[in-house]
Amino acid sequence: MVITNWFGRLSPRERASVAIFLSLLLLGAGLLVGRSWGGEEVVLQEPQTVAPEPEPETIYVHVCGQVKKSGVYQLPASSRVFQALERAGGPTEKADLEFLNLAQELLDGSKIYLPAKGEAPPEEKIQGSISEAPQSRTTAQKSKQALRGKVNINTANATQLQLLPGIGPAIASRILSHRQSIGRFDSMEQLLDVSGIGPKTLEKLREHLEL
Repeated sequence: MVITNWFGRLSPRERASVAIFLSLLLLGAGLLVGRSWGGEEVVLQEPQTVAPEPEPETIYVHVCGQVKKSGVYQLPASSRVFQALERAGGPTEKADLEFLNLAQELLDGSKIYLPAKGEAPPEEKIQGSISEAPQSRTTAQKSKQALRGKVNINTANATQLQLLPGIGPAIASRILSHRQSIGRFDSMEQLLDVSGIGPKTLEKLREHLEL
């Protein structure tokens, strides 16, 4: 063949040069083929140790009143009132959901009392509800005991209203909202239009209120 005759006419040095050139050419071609087939170098990495996530803190709350399953429930920290009610089976048909702030964050050891519509909960149940944090109960009790004179129902703010017997933050807020909607109270009996205030509570309030 022509190529064989041509290679045979080369000197030994020329033959060696041609052989080296062909070897380099074949090596380069092999590298290109290897890369095209995904034959890239694989670098092994040591497995990374992932620290386990800490378990979420939990709290215990007592849910009672107009719920389907009263009891003590364990909930994740930072849970809200509505989540505690859900764990207790949800409110009954008689429940007054306006009594509680459903979005309020729960504290460990809180007692959530959900009254019936038109019910005026006893003072101790109001103080034990989520409406007042456990740390503030003693202060609230002392403030009620320190009440002197009468509170003007048309000018009192939320803090002053909470000095009245049977009035907690939730009912105080409703009194202010009702007063804003009607302009002013013309008679004590108009307090009966406020959810959570019944005839018995009104009788207790009369001696402490003025128009």
